Amino acid sequence: MMPFVYARQAQFAECDPAGILHFSRVACWVEEAEHACLAAAGFPLNLQAEDALLWPRVSFEVEYLAPIPLHQEFELRLLAVKPGKSSLTWTWELGAGEQLFARGSLKTVCCRREGEGLRPQALPDALREL
Repeated sequence: MMPFVYARQAQFAECDPAGILHFSRVACWVEEAEHACLAAAGFPLNLQAEDALLWPRVSFEVEYLAPIPLHQEFELRLLAVKPGKSSLTWTWELGAGEQLFARGSLKTVCCRREGEGLRPQALPDALREL
């Protein structure tokens, strides 16, 4: 499988006073890329739908390799690497050309609403095939 590529640019509101990306924004970008990838695969996040698939995070790992300056254009490359019965593990890299800024992994669990909580749901076959 080819990685899903999500292009972006570091914005002023995401940087610290020195003009370097605040570390916490990387998690938001990974989440943006994940939602864009799922939507492109036919599984858009629709919280209003009664039978909506929800993707709570089980773990998130990041290794920071270089600072990301203000207005830096980059690509976040996301790859689903380990589907479980109801979980999906992604690896990701954030970089520009040969420059790698960060990399890591994300594990989510496919769920549906059940009362006030969530219940794990088997990954849809169509998603597993992707």
